[in-house]
Amino acid sequence: DCIGMWANVNPPGAGNQVHMHEGVFSGTVWLQCDPEKSGGLAFIDPRIRSKMSGQRGSYIFQTNNKGYHPLEGMGVLVPSWLEHYVMENKDDKDRISLSFNLV
Repeated sequence: DCIGMWANVNPPGAGNQVHMHEGVFSGTVWLQCDPEKSGGLAFIDPRIRSKMSGQRGSYIFQTNNKGYHPLEGMGVLVPSWLEHYVMENKDDKDRISLSFNLV
């Protein structure tokens, strides 16, 4: 079931601070964006304690999947508890996306 859906319009210079959502899964579909300028979707690594393992632990537990560059028509679906943020829109046009929460 969809428990919420909304449009995000981020004008030039705008972004979204770190947050998470309600529900079980949350998603976004980009409707208008420039992959190079509109600002990506970035995730906060929930395994923060892995950094306490020192340099070797940081290497073992590293990930290259820290976020996505927006592409028109592309979407992502993540667990609702995953903290994330949207980087600054450096384009001269609005970045527009549709987001939703599911249970």
